[in-house]
Amino acid sequence: MSEASIHTFLANFRGGGARPNRYKVILTFPPGISGALVASTKAGFTAKAASIPASSMGVIDVAYMGRQVKIAGDKVWEDWNVTCYVDQDWVTRGVFEEWHNKILGFDTNVASEGYQDPANYFARAKVQCLDRYDRVTRTYDVEGMWPSNVGEVTLGYDQNDQLMEQEVTFAINGWSSESTR
Repeated sequence: MSEASIHTFLANFRGGGARPNRYKVILTFPPGISGALVASTKAGFTAKAASIPASSMGVIDVAYMGRQVKIAGDKVWEDWNVTCYVDQDWVTRGVFEEWHNKILGFDTNVASEGYQDPANYFARAKVQCLDRYDRVTRTYDVEGMWPSNVGEVTLGYDQNDQLMEQEVTFAINGWSSESTR
């Protein structure tokens, strides 16, 4: 066993550690959404906060001779949240609103033409973790996502010296990384 020292620690802590503020979010949108290309480009800059998506696995308790044995159940993909700055042109907010509206109309309460089939309103995203030289160190691919909640934009007379923000919650149907492929 090696001696505990700052030199040993630093020798095993390459690159100074992964930084949570070094990332890029790449969003795609389904066909037929106005401004999707612009919003996709802007998302890499306006995604103020995101996360590496989560998954969980259920647990099945099996009784055996007076004890509970736990075995793996089914995988569940947790919702994924992204917080974006709202720009003066409102393109990104507009894209999320339109996408949400096409899945189920605000006025009509029916899906837009072509959006009845979930495969047509699903989209993909990438979360890229970057090092301090902007090199991609890890990529997470998010699959089968759609906005289950287009969050509020808080307004207030006391909201000085800050930008508007919006949170979008995506229902996702899977993600993968280098470890899972």
